[in-house]
Amino acid sequence: MKLMKKLTIVLGLIAVAVVAEPALAQLAMTAPVQVSTAAGAHDPAMHVGRDGAVYVSWFQANADIYFSRSTDQGKTFGVPVRVSRQITTNPSTSLLQRAPEFAIDTKGVIHLVWTEARVTSASDVWYVRSTDSGKTWTPPLSIMDSGDSANYSQDFSAIACDSSDNLYVSFLDN
Repeated sequence: MKLMKKLTIVLGLIAVAVVAEPALAQLAMTAPVQVSTAAGAHDPAMHVGRDGAVYVSWFQANADIYFSRSTDQGKTFGVPVRVSRQITTNPSTSLLQRAPEFAIDTKGVIHLVWTEARVTSASDVWYVRSTDSGKTWTPPLSIMDSGDSANYSQDFSAIACDSSDNLYVSFLDN
């Protein structure tokens, strides 16, 4: 039986539903599982690791980033961990943040990027990583050069990792 993971948001609460796909003609959906109880949770991203764990990231409030994982195929999730606290005080940029996107390399290291105006009024692409399945995270690091960062906003960041653990980050450079 092949499993597909599907993430849904119900009334601002993040929930995960697992879709069992025994055949393309039949789909059975499990009941949604609540990952976050925060009314301000939004913009989730989800991946399944090589170890079968289900990982979910999302914004809470305006731009606080949270992360949680399930080790039982999405039946339950651990207590959410704050990855990064919102720094920006500009409500226009914090409310327009895109989902905190992440990739998991072959060693299980989780690499996460997002855009936020943390230093100036222009949004930068920020990066953090976790080497312990999302329990702890490195301090946020801007991956933008200072000249570009001060003059132009970045948006729509995404990250991918290939089988040799090379990371690829893309973004819109205004």
